Amino acid sequence: TPSVREVEREAAALPCTRLYTRVEDIPRKTYNLLVVNSVIQYMNNTGEFRTTLALMRDCLYPAPGSRIVISDIMPRTYTAVQDAAEILLYAFKTGLTLAMLTHLFKAARFSRKQAYLQLNFDDIRDMAAGLGLRTMQTDENLTPSRRRYTCLLEPA
Repeated sequence: TPSVREVEREAAALPCTRLYTRVEDIPRKTYNLLVVNSVIQYMNNTGEFRTTLALMRDCLYPAPGSRIVISDIMPRTYTAVQDAAEILLYAFKTGLTLAMLTHLFKAARFSRKQAYLQLNFDDIRDMAAGLGLRTMQTDENLTPSRRRYTCLLEPA
């Protein structure tokens, strides 16, 4: 994985890009769209997710249409074997079999020792409501993982 310095160097070369290495430095009430893709499963527990969700809410620009998109959420019924089988089927249908096999091999080789955070839609909806956010589940996930799902959140 890249070091923070490597990421900082790469971000510095991109126009209109800022990298914040401290939570305190992230501007509040600034963003009209936050996209969190395939991230929350790596959080340690629901408390960490709730804290992150509160931070995202605080970073939203206070205007109609401001949204948080959280995608690739693993529900409590998720199993890696089912997910891998469905992803491979999708890859076969779209001509991405070799790329997906490579991805799955790397994922298995470097898998975490800790369990992934898995949340049902009701879990997220209830946490978000406590933070003043309305939550909707999309019809499809934004990634090929069909057993996972995507939520849109906005100020209530």
